[in-house]
Amino acid sequence: MKCEDAIKNMDRFVNHNMTTKELGEFLEHIDTCPSCYEELETYYTVAIALHYLDQNDGEGYNIPLRLKHNLEEARNRVRREKRYYVILHVLLIVLVVTLLIMLVFVQAPQIGTELEQFLSHFLRIF
Repeated sequence: MKCEDAIKNMDRFVNHNMTTKELGEFLEHIDTCPSCYEELETYYTVAIALHYLDQNDGEGYNIPLRLKHNLEEARNRVRREKRYYVILHVLLIVLVVTLLIMLVFVQAPQIGTELEQFLSHFLRIF
């Protein structure tokens, strides 16, 4: 992501209006670009200050800390989503392998018997 794209997306970040993919790219840029981080800090400070002036509830005075917390929550969201897709891919691979093994047992009993012997021998090793 370029600096100009990051700056354009700051409003979407503050309003939690980004897809996980966009959020990941945004965070990667913010974590490696000090000038964009400063720009985000300024934008976030103004946005949160205006929000709390409208609400008049007295919370949110430690805005830099709130920004760091918000960034950490966003990073956690991206990590959770990545883990979800890894687990999903592993489960799909297990399903495909299971179906292939079942097809082997049904279609070719001789191959199935040899495969069964191999698997039982392999499992005994471990």
